[in-house]
Amino acid sequence: MHFGHRPASHIEYCRGNRRDSHDRNSIAIYIIRRLVINGQYGHDRALDEYRQGFFHRGQRPGPTKKDCKPAWICSIAKQKFCEWSNAALEQERNVPTADSHPVIVVTGGGTGGHLYPALAVAEMVQQQGDVQLHFIGLQKERDQKEVQTRGIPFHGIRLEGLRRRFTFTNIRAVLLALVGLIRCLWILKSLGKGVVFGVGGYVAAPAMMAGRILGWTLALHEQNAVPGRVNRFLARWCHCIFLTFEDSKNYFAGMDCRITGMPVRTQLAAPATEKKSRVRDQNPMILVIGGSQGARKLVEICMASFLQVQKTGLEFRAIIQTGEGNFEWAKTLPGAAGITLTPFIENMAAIYSQTDLIISRAGAGSLAEIALWGLPSLLVPYPYAADDHQRINAEQFEKAGASHVILENDLVPERITAMVRDLLEHPDKREDMGKHAAALAVKNASSLIAESLMQLLKVK
Repeated sequence: MHFGHRPASHIEYCRGNRRDSHDRNSIAIYIIRRLVINGQYGHDRALDEYRQGFFHRGQRPGPTKKDCKPAWICSIAKQKFCEWSNAALEQERNVPTADSHPVIVVTGGGTGGHLYPALAVAEMVQQQGDVQLHFIGLQKERDQKEVQTRGIPFHGIRLEGLRRRFTFTNIRAVLLALVGLIRCLWILKSLGKGVVFGVGGYVAAPAMMAGRILGWTLALHEQNAVPGRVNRFLARWCHCIFLTFEDSKNYFAGMDCRITGMPVRTQLAAPATEKKSRVRDQNPMILVIGGSQGARKLVEICMASFLQVQKTGLEFRAIIQTGEGNFEWAKTLPGAAGITLTPFIENMAAIYSQTDLIISRAGAGSLAEIALWGLPSLLVPYPYAADDHQRINAEQFEKAGASHVILENDLVPERITAMVRDLLEHPDKREDMGKHAAALAVKNASSLIAESLMQLLKVK
C-alpha cells in the first residue's frame, strides 16, 4: 500500500481515470488514504462525498470482466461497503479529540470468554492513575452495557467471523472487517497516540491493525495454551505479549512474552472471604456451565445423568446455566423439575462460594475462575474450538490432578453418572482436586497486565 501517494480526485475516480494499478483494484485503499492517512480532507467533506454517492453504482462505469469476476458480486459488495462506511463514519462524529492524558484502548469481546478478561484489565487500568481509557468491541447490546456501566467510552464495530471454507458470507465478513478498520483508524487518529491492548479473536483485529498503521504501541493477551490464528498474525507487531500458559511461549519465539495468567472479573478475584460462607451442612452442589453461550449437548447429558444419580439415593443440589437460547428448551427435558435452570448467572461469586463440583467447558476464562476458587471439575472441551485449544487447556488441568477430562465423543450419561457418584461419595477426592486446581491460580493477572501497559505508555 503506497499511502504516501496522492489519491485521485473523485471526478477522476468516477470517470474511471484511475492513476495507478493499485487504485484500480482497491476502493478501500482510496478511502483509507482520503479519510485518514493523508489527513488533507476534513471529516465533514468526506461525509458529504459519501452522501452524494460518488462511489455508488451508476456514478462511474460499472465493473468490467477485467476488474472482477463475477461483476455483479463486485457491484453488490461495493454498494454494501459504501452503506456500511457511511454508517460507521456517521457514528464517529462524536469521538472525542485527543487531550493531554495518555491513552489506552482495550479491544476485544463478542463472547464472555473475551469480554470479561478485557474488562478486568480495563478496571485495573482505571485504578492506575490519570489515563484516558477507551474500549473498541463488537456492536452488541451486552458488550456495550457491560463496558458503559464501568464508565468507559464504548465504540462498537460490526464484524463477523470468517468461515474455514469459502462461502459468500465470507465476502460480507471481509467487507465488514474493512469498514471496521476504517472506523478504528478514525477513532485512534482522533485520540492521538497511545497503547492498543487486544485480548485476542477477530474482534480485536481491526483496532490492532489500525494501531499498527498509525504507529501506536501494541500489546496482546493470549488466553489459551494454543494461540489462535488471529493472535499469531497480530503478534509480529506487538511490543509485548501476555500469556496464560507457559507452553504458549513456543509459538512466539523471539518476542517479549510475559506469563501473567488469565485476567478474571474483579468480583471473582478475591474468593477467600466468600468461600467461608459455604454452608457445609447442606447437600453438595453441582454447577454446570457451558460458557456464556450455553452448550445444548452438555446440558442434555448432564440432566439425564443427574436423573440417574438421584435414583441411587444420593442427595445433591444442581444449577445448570443453559444459555439464553437453550433455556426454554431445557425446561422441557426430563428431570428438570429437580434442577435449578438459569439462562445466565449474574452473581458468579455467590454461586462459586456454594459449589462443590463443577462440570464445564474448557475455555481459558472458565478454567481461570475454577482455579481461583479451588473447585474440583469435570471438563468437557468444546470439540470445534480453533486448533482444538480447549482440549489442550483441559489437559493442563488433568495433568495437575485438578480435573477429569471427558471428550465430546465419550460424553454419555453413564460416564457422567459414574464420575459424579464417585466424587459425591468421596469428599476427600474432591478436596484433593480442589487443592491442585488452586495451585494453578494466578490471582493478580489483571494488575500485572495493567502495570505493564502503563510502563509501555511511559516508554512509548
